[in-house]
Amino acid sequence: MKIISYSIFGEEQWYRKGLIKNIEIAKNLFSDWTVRVYISNKIEKVFIDEVSKHKNVELIVKDEKYPFEGLMWRMLPMEEGHEVVAVRDCDTRLFERDKNLLDDWLSNEFKYHVCRENPGSYNVMLGGLYGGKKPKIAIEDKWHKWRENYIKKKKSLYVWDIDFLRRHVYPFIRKDLIVYSEHVRMDCEKNVKKIPGERGFYKGKYIQIGMYIEEDFDKNDENKSLEDKKQFGRSRNVQRLNYLEEDKSFNPNDSGLVTYKPLFKYKNLIINYLYLFFSITFNKKVSLLGIMYIFFHNRVLHKYLRLNKILNHKFFETYK
Repeated sequence: MKIISYSIFGEEQWYRKGLIKNIEIAKNLFSDWTVRVYISNKIEKVFIDEVSKHKNVELIVKDEKYPFEGLMWRMLPMEEGHEVVAVRDCDTRLFERDKNLLDDWLSNEFKYHVCRENPGSYNVMLGGLYGGKKPKIAIEDKWHKWRENYIKKKKSLYVWDIDFLRRHVYPFIRKDLIVYSEHVRMDCEKNVKKIPGERGFYKGKYIQIGMYIEEDFDKNDENKSLEDKKQFGRSRNVQRLNYLEEDKSFNPNDSGLVTYKPLFKYKNLIINYLYLFFSITFNKKVSLLGIMYIFFHNRVLHKYLRLNKILNHKFFETYK
């Protein structure tokens, strides 16, 4: 089975509208794929029925046990060994460019793919831009353990699936991975290429996979519920605005590929950074300013500078 996976929860209308639109697009663009939708049992029945009426949809109603659990649901096919799985976002649009990417990926030998179309995509993985061939990653078990630890540190109900993917999925897939990007690659990535075919336009903007379709939504679609949900809504709005701002200055003829972030060799970040430091120092790959940028710009470094964290870490444990 070929699966395009989505999850939906909460009251935000832009996700609901986006999901329905993508289901309709997939009927023609991905006619031999199944759109699997994980949906919260807290969503009203009328919308659940609206989703289930589409013949290309496999609907799974989930018991939402805690806030933002739904961020994990769309990852679940990645542990089931299906022929192909592509994980995507409800509030981004499917385009012919998505098909070009998936067709190219399916024609090559790499088991996993990640896409970074946005020039501002500095994360190793985004929540809705990756996939696997016959993937069997223990998503749910890893998620629950990570979430408990994350909430203790952050003291917030809201969790970033991007952080989970960076820590527990990317290190696992990186050695059998192809990255589709014209702008950003990570130091450890050897297989990076452009998406084949023409880019095209959507409402006057260059199409980028994972782009937010701001014009398809209105202010009434914004989140107006509980404080933690407002935090979630605000974060998405900021990402939207950044995306559009970057899109306005986007030059499709600029093929400059920026190498970003440190090598993913050691699980311990301090050792990882030291490895990077000596590697780039002796190989003279970057300037001292570049080294300082890598060390201090990274948002997670300061979390590992406390003595108790250092003492409790297995310093030289590497990713398999």
